[in-house]
Amino acid sequence: MSTEVKKKTKKIKNKRAANLRLLSIGSVIILLVIVIAANILFEKLIGNALTFDFSATRKNSISYVTEEVIDKIPEGSRVRIVGLFDRPTELEQTRYEYIVPLLDKYDSYGKDRLTVEYINPNTYPSIIEQLDPSGVYDLSNQGSVYVVKYDDKLSIVDPYDCFNYDQEAAMYGYDIPTENLSEFTFTNTINNQLAGFKKHAYFLTGLQEESSLPLKTILSSLRCDSQDLPVSDSFVVPEDCDILFINGINSDIPESVEIALKNYIANGGKLFVAVNYYYSNAQEKYDRLNSVLSDVNITIDNSLILDEEPGHKLNTQNYESYVDITDDFKSFAEKDKIHSAFARPVRSGDTPASYVTTLPILTTSDKAKAQDMTESGTQELEGKYNVGMYATYTGTDIFPEVYVFGTTNLTSDSYIQSYGVSDTNMEFFRSCIRNMFKLTPEETINIGSSGLDSHAIRTESVTSTTITVMALVFIAFIPLALIIVATVVYNRRKHL
Repeated sequence: MSTEVKKKTKKIKNKRAANLRLLSIGSVIILLVIVIAANILFEKLIGNALTFDFSATRKNSISYVTEEVIDKIPEGSRVRIVGLFDRPTELEQTRYEYIVPLLDKYDSYGKDRLTVEYINPNTYPSIIEQLDPSGVYDLSNQGSVYVVKYDDKLSIVDPYDCFNYDQEAAMYGYDIPTENLSEFTFTNTINNQLAGFKKHAYFLTGLQEESSLPLKTILSSLRCDSQDLPVSDSFVVPEDCDILFINGINSDIPESVEIALKNYIANGGKLFVAVNYYYSNAQEKYDRLNSVLSDVNITIDNSLILDEEPGHKLNTQNYESYVDITDDFKSFAEKDKIHSAFARPVRSGDTPASYVTTLPILTTSDKAKAQDMTESGTQELEGKYNVGMYATYTGTDIFPEVYVFGTTNLTSDSYIQSYGVSDTNMEFFRSCIRNMFKLTPEETINIGSSGLDSHAIRTESVTSTTITVMALVFIAFIPLALIIVATVVYNRRKHL
């Protein structure tokens, strides 16, 4: 081959190689432009549909339940969530690490129907009058709280109340969060403003009872607001009372309450009673309370249930155990057992009336015993005991409903704080209330709690963020693959 031909051949090959190189690089650039444009288009049209939260506790995500609640905001209306403080910039190791990113998701999903703002009254004093023109809530003295407002309805959410806390640590003055209730709290608040409360609950107070704050929060998710009802010599049950709670009392009801409750039941009232057997009430026989319950053929005994069955007992002292849900109430929870502790026996009364129907709700194993832990120390025979009973009237025009539990593991602050609002006991409690009010699950909302990155507010730095998966695939993985393929093709074809 002549030198001239060799030069021409080499020139053609070099030109071809250059063209291949330009083609490969150009193809990659064009594809990059296409995928970037596609990603922007997806973000505009689909938004959060392609966004996933990879944090272990999903603290930056909203559930489909929250989305459904936001979707219920009427067109042209708006729910405002206003933090009465400057937006926090340092989130780690604070409660706001779980609240601020979550509310950002509310704001993003809600578009014009729901907005989240941070307006410090010290900088913009007019925000107080704007939110609360009548001055009913005294917002200037509320501190760093969120205000949720829809039309003329206003609710206050304290960031402190967006968590459950370790009860043992609380006894020593330490706040150690154990459960994140941020979405539970904000979505319930919004839903109740949109739908309104359907029922009214009253809690009997003044009998050395513990507080019922977490229980009231759960009731709010069932569209039931709550008020305290102190005992007094002139005690009456309010006319708007849809359900009365006697929760964790450590002393018996006075005579005025006994008379009022008998009248309340006779007129078809709904009553929910939960007591236990503890050192603070071991001497208390609840004679007047039992007098009220005798009208529905139920009696609470003064003894402690000890279950010897290995499959039921949860500690060596046997006072903490699982109890079986009876067949009539099996549908109230996914599991067939719930947790009981420091329980008193609940049994049928001694003088049953023909128009009263009673049903056991929760029962021990066949190997349980009931022991009087006072000085007498009497112990009943081994057998099955009721820990909960239900009663109503039949064959009459009046239908009272009474739930009586010998354990406070369905209602106590300490239990809810320790095990959370998503626990099986809480599921069972919700079903009891829904059954009383004849509510369908669609009429209420149920958002579970979520965990924390640790059992404290961020004792160590954990980096977890919301990642747009489609963007990651389009911007990183696909272009990288294309570059690799283009390089391989070029290297092979340049020698042809």
